[in-house]
Amino acid sequence: MWASFLGNTGYLGNTRSLIQSTALGSVFQYSRAQETSADLKAFSYLAASGYRTGAFADIWARIMDEADATAAGRKRRSQRYDQVAFFSSHPTSLDRATYLRALAVQAGDQGEVDDVRFHAAMAAWLPQFLDDQLKLNDFGGTEYLNIHSNAFPGGEIRGFLTLVPETSSAFLVVIGIAVMLGMAWLKRPSA
Repeated sequence: MWASFLGNTGYLGNTRSLIQSTALGSVFQYSRAQETSADLKAFSYLAASGYRTGAFADIWARIMDEADATAAGRKRRSQRYDQVAFFSSHPTSLDRATYLRALAVQAGDQGEVDDVRFHAAMAAWLPQFLDDQLKLNDFGGTEYLNIHSNAFPGGEIRGFLTLVPETSSAFLVVIGIAVMLGMAWLKRPSA
């Protein structure tokens, strides 16, 4: 749509083509209602599959958590997940997580988790995924930690990894430097 918009702006001088392109673009664009409908259809497929329906909402929660981690890593403010842009064609991540979580609770949020089979299937791809993440140089997003267990499949411990200096390590470094300087002083040639 934008290519036709830019191609038909005043640079080429045809206002009628601009209006036609804009009208066609608005007819064929996606809307938030269509995206919500697609989410609901995907949820019905998930519920029929026998897998845990709450996993769908967990995906959106993790997307928001990773975006927060990226913002923190880049020393930026976290974005507001409750605001939607006027021309946005998708619901916000918070809206999606909220209505999908409500549907999962309504459906009983039961089903097969099957983490073991998933991790086994993804094991061959994990090095490539991690390599791609490192190439993004997005260390804030990769420092987000979410630990799962059978009791808490959505994650029981969540947070950001941060570098905390260990005082004993600093003390050992100072001692090591002092020993090296002392040895160098003892090995100095006599005058």
